Amino acid sequence: MREDAYMLDLGKIQADAHRLRTLFHGAGPDDMCEYYDIWCEEMDLGTDDNCIKGFIHRNSRCYAIIINSNLPDHIKKIVKLHEVMHYCLGHLTGTVCTFEDRYFSYANTASMHLENEANFVLADYILDTCDTIEALHSMPLESAASIFCVPPEILKFKCRLLAYAGKLNNINNVSLYTESDFMKHIECQTNGSEIVN
Repeated sequence: MREDAYMLDLGKIQADAHRLRTLFHGAGPDDMCEYYDIWCEEMDLGTDDNCIKGFIHRNSRCYAIIINSNLPDHIKKIVKLHEVMHYCLGHLTGTVCTFEDRYFSYANTASMHLENEANFVLADYILDTCDTIEALHSMPLESAASIFCVPPEILKFKCRLLAYAGKLNNINNVSLYTESDFMKHIECQTNGSEIVN
């Protein structure tokens, strides 16, 4: 089976991210949750590699996001944004619906289709295309992720979008293979300004 067999429509992903950027002007997850009236809370969900990083739950018309309190603050923001993306993309259509997220890695399977969609839109929402390409021309992907204060896995989703759009042709040594380990510490080198507020 081709690697992109379950790849979502590039135009739709970009349109969804553009719609959210226009609506929120780059606002972070707390502002988005307030806008959508989504209740958020942190709980101790463990520290092992397989623990839940966060989840979004719908019961009737009430939505709640729970984030693992053991995560570093900048990772909590990414996890919360990912859960908000499930909401924004209409993934919670049942009367009771829960998405539990343990990994943010790319998987080419039907069961990961909605996870991939949330991650692609998240990556396109928070990572500017020109800034991403410029950074990848001058440094390794892990260093660029540190500059943008995002997990390398999220930057790799942006790279996949750029690759599908033919914009990574001149960038060497960018591996799109993901190893999701959100419990490890990621050094942020943002000079005081994170991508996600």
